[in-house]
Amino acid sequence: MVFLQLLPVVLSYLLMAAHLFRGHHDLLMVLAALAPLLLMIPRQWVARVMQVGLVIATAEWLRTIVFLVQERMAFGQPYARMALILGAVALITMGSAFVFHRDALSRRYKLKP
Repeated sequence: MVFLQLLPVVLSYLLMAAHLFRGHHDLLMVLAALAPLLLMIPRQWVARVMQVGLVIATAEWLRTIVFLVQERMAFGQPYARMALILGAVALITMGSAFVFHRDALSRRYKLKP
């Protein structure tokens, strides 16, 4: 059950790793791909590090949306569908940071006294 609750976090990090791979950011890609392994350590700092990483990933998705929309507008290409898809990805990534507030995960990572 805990794995299913952590699935959005894992998928968000793997999707960010794929994005970083495409951008040739090899070190960051490896860090993003391996970050979900930290979830096996039931400590409060792990949850907080994962949440901070997801917020940073959300910011990267938003930066990418702005960059790609500007680029496509400059070349007269359609951009609305791309912006909606990446916006959904950013929203899911940000939402993934909140799964740690669920009771089972909050207990596992000792977030509540």
